[in-house]
Formats: sequence, structure tokens, C-alpha cells
Amino acid sequence: MTPDPNHYGPASGLVVTQIPISKILNLFRDRKDRTTKHYYDHETALTNDIREAGIRNPLKAYVERELYQLVCGQSRLNAARRAALDTVPVIVLSGEITPTRLLIEELTDNNMTESFDILAQAEIFIDLMREGGWTQAELCRNVPAAKQTAVSKAMAIFENLIEELKLKIKTSELGPRLGYGLSRLLPDQQLAEYEKVKLMKVQAAEAYLSDSLVVSTRKQKPARPVKVSIGDVTIVFGIQDLTKIFSLLSTLVDALKRLEKLGLPLANLQAILKAK
Repeated sequence: MTPDPNHYGPASGLVVTQIPISKILNLFRDRKDRTTKHYYDHETALTNDIREAGIRNPLKAYVERELYQLVCGQSRLNAARRAALDTVPVIVLSGEITPTRLLIEELTDNNMTESFDILAQAEIFIDLMREGGWTQAELCRNVPAAKQTAVSKAMAIFENLIEELKLKIKTSELGPRLGYGLSRLLPDQQLAEYEKVKLMKVQAAEAYLSDSLVVSTRKQKPARPVKVSIGDVTIVFGIQDLTKIFSLLSTLVDALKRLEKLGLPLANLQAILKAK
């Protein structure tokens, strides 16, 4: 069944065009593993749904010479091909196509369709922070689709979860809620604790992991301070939390810019930091 493009136009305020599938290029960077049985089953179900009802959520693309470069909707495009559709509904992006804009489009589409695992979301957050020169807090302020809680949890999993458990997230053996709970434990505890909670209901597993975290925290030795030296000046951070370190480094950069603006020597750095 071919979707009615008018279903999307006036109601949504978006201009949707039926584009021949043969003119649409696959994603330039595909963040999803499409080789797993879990994905194949998902795509099969999506194909059957498209045969019955068409594509409800248009793809997004921009003009690339005489073709269209896909930005969002690879699963829908693959399923449409399997369903033998000739055309698919596409929102064709206009205006300046920047890396930051494409990342925001990708993130927004993911929030609507829940098509990415949490590790892929973290990659988008990292790419956005790199492109914008943002801290995590600035990312959340500048990108409405980047909610603070979701960003914090995704980053914690991306940075702290061991690789073996990250693989289980990618294959959907491990959900994001338990992945986050495990990421808060020490690396050498995570796999053993996963084996204990993998068959539990989510709420019970979260409660168990929370208790394990308390015990783990009590056993940890005090973290060694992190030292950053600039010339003859050494700044000591008495913490190990990466988010806090990044925040302090941002403060340090601001202080260095202020030194430069005031024309003061580097020896004044400590005083500038204390004055903030």
C-alpha cells in the first residue's frame, strides 16, 4: 500500500514528497548493527507493517546532486525495499546542511522512533559536543532533544561499562536500565553482577545493583588526585568523576582566556580561579 502524502503535509506542517527508492542513498554513517537476528526480526515485522499500512513516519534526506542522501530512516528504507515499494515519503531538508544540524536531525528522529541503542545515542551526544565545542551541560541547553537525564545515563554507560556488556546492549540481551546500573559498579564487578541480575525483573535488579553500589563505594580506596600542569602552574583535581573533571577543565579554559584578555602572566592563574 502506498502512503498518502497528504496525510503528512497539512496536518504536520511539514512538506513530504514521494521519492523513488532508487534515488535514495543509504546512510552515510550507519550507527546500527543490522547483522543481528534481533534486527532482522525487527525489520521483518516493519516490512509486514509497511505492506499493510504504508510508512507512517517519513524518512529525512537532503539533495545530493541528482540523488537524495538519507539522514534518518534506514530501517524504514530497507523494509520498504523488501515490501517492493517504488517510492517512500521523505522530508527533504532545505537550507544549510551542517554536521551539527544532521546530528540533531538524527537524534530527534531516534527519540521519535527509538531506533538506536543507548550506545549509539551516546555517540551522537559525543559528536554533537565535539562539533559544538560544548560541555555536557551546554549540549542539553542547546539541543532540546538532548535531555539531561538521558545524556548522563548514556554517557555513563558509554564510558564505564565493560566491552562484553556493551556487546550485550547492542544485541538487546541487556537493556539500558540495567546497563546503567552495572556501569556504576567497578569494572571487575560488572560481569559477575550481571550474571546475578540478568533473569530478575528490572525493578528488583535495579534495587539489587543499587545495594551493590553502596557496598562497592565503601570498599573503594580514596581516589588519587588528578593533576594538570600548565607551564609552572599545577592544578590538582581531587576527584575521578569524568563529568566533574570536564566541567573543571572548562572553568580552567575560561580562566586562561581571561588571563589573556587582561594581559596577565600565567602565575596569576590560581588567583583567577579562586576569584571565580
